[in-house]
Amino acid sequence: MNSPLHPLAIPTLAAGSAVGQVGASSGHGSNWVHPLLEERAAPGCGRGAFATSGIERGALLVVYGGRILGQEELESLSPEMQGYPYQVEEGLFLGPRDELDIGIGERLNHSCEPNAGFSGPIHVIALRAIQAGEQVTIDYATCVAGDLDAFRMECACGAESCRGTITGEDWRLPAVQRRLLGNFQPFLQRKAREQAALRRARCLRPLARLGRAVAAIAAWAVRFVSQSCREDWGAAVVSCMAAMASNLATCFIMEAAAPRILNLGVAQGAGQEIALIAAVTPLVGYATYLAAYYGGMVWRERRDFIRLGAVIPRAFRRKLKVIGCDLLAHLPSDLIVLPILGAAQGSLAVAGASQFWAIFWAQLLADCAYAWKEPLFWHGAKRFVAWRERAGSNVRP
Repeated sequence: MNSPLHPLAIPTLAAGSAVGQVGASSGHGSNWVHPLLEERAAPGCGRGAFATSGIERGALLVVYGGRILGQEELESLSPEMQGYPYQVEEGLFLGPRDELDIGIGERLNHSCEPNAGFSGPIHVIALRAIQAGEQVTIDYATCVAGDLDAFRMECACGAESCRGTITGEDWRLPAVQRRLLGNFQPFLQRKAREQAALRRARCLRPLARLGRAVAAIAAWAVRFVSQSCREDWGAAVVSCMAAMASNLATCFIMEAAAPRILNLGVAQGAGQEIALIAAVTPLVGYATYLAAYYGGMVWRERRDFIRLGAVIPRAFRRKLKVIGCDLLAHLPSDLIVLPILGAAQGSLAVAGASQFWAIFWAQLLADCAYAWKEPLFWHGAKRFVAWRERAGSNVRP
């Protein structure tokens, strides 16, 4: 196909005219052409470049000369001559000097599966072995960069991956870049890599936002833990004291209650009796711990709601809300700890420990799990209650 590009084509490569050179056999021209290439009629494409004998992969096929044209110079050419220069840089084109300078190099037609491609701004090489009589083709996406209206041609190359319509935007296609990026014009390689960098940046942007969010959450968590330990470290002390009291109380309560529980006749055999006591004990321990712990915290922070020996109702209700929030925050983890506590107690009993010591050591395990986290939960509950009060005061008329 020898028709030139649309006169407004910004990138250029005639739709079948191709890159410029006069064949070596012509004896004149600005380019060097492999001696085994000749110009022939190409069915459906006007004229084309063909191999007269086999050419090995990597062989240099064309070295372009001619002259460099700016955009205005290109547009000043005749419509026919505008079809032969090809783009080598933004706003710069390389083409034949005149009509007499048009030769075999200008006859490299397009194929969506080319056997030749650029190796630098002015070199064309064989991308694979080219058989005798085979037409030499390039993919115009490797040297045409423009908008959809600047360059458009119908393709009938017959390749399995034929794109049907060739445009100045085809260099952006991922499939084309995967196969031929190394054979793009250097300025197009640069544009493609910039495009890839922008895509990566867009993909990484959510990760960057996530990273900033994680960092902000981590910083908040560090501040929260620091404030909890600084302002409410006493909760850990109260927890340890409550745990000791709860531990002993649970042991004595269960020592006294176990015979009565077993006399109910619910359990049959030693194994079921151990399981029943192991199921009841954590509940008793939990109840005694909560009573001891929250009683201790109310006593420790009594100055928050007692003034001059009198209880301030509103402040006392606030303290009860803190206790409620703290308990609700504990429940999810407590529902996990209680069965583990029962299993630990049952295991100790099966191992031969007496009921008293099985309960004591199992409760001690739970005490260790509670003490370290109490400052965090208590501090969080107080902050939540204060936040709810502020939010409520802001919406009142």
